[in-house]
Amino acid sequence: MPTGSTGAAPAEPEDWSEELAMVDAQLQRLGWDRQQEGLYLERCFGHPSRSRITLYQDLVHYVRSLQQLDPGADPATATVRPQRHQLLRSSDALLQELGWPPSQGRAFLEQHFGRSSRQQLSDEQLQQFNLVLEQQLPAAAAVAAATEAVVATGAT
Repeated sequence: MPTGSTGAAPAEPEDWSEELAMVDAQLQRLGWDRQQEGLYLERCFGHPSRSRITLYQDLVHYVRSLQQLDPGADPATATVRPQRHQLLRSSDALLQELGWPPSQGRAFLEQHFGRSSRQQLSDEQLQQFNLVLEQQLPAAAAVAAATEAVVATGAT
């Protein structure tokens, strides 16, 4: 698995043994036993067993999450990185809340990130994109309120 965080879904190999070995190495680095791993897995994926990870992209996400933790981190409070699909759903919801058509969202993405698709963003960039979208919400709400006021005034 590449160590860079491109965020795009990696090509799935037939053999996941390299990634599973990386998980074991990270657990050893963190000083976690199977019970501690189970606690962290429950927080990340909603189940306490690594054997229930059935998607390669989830395994890669798990390895990256473990790599970012400091040795001795408490699995009950350690940072849980959002999964890519969650980040995409969040940006979908934000774009819908803003009332932006896809073309406006793409233009905003190109303006702020120099990309034409969210798929071209790393996970970290996608998180940043969502934060920037959230910052647009108050302005969008003000525009909507002003529009409603104009409509209400014109209707009377």
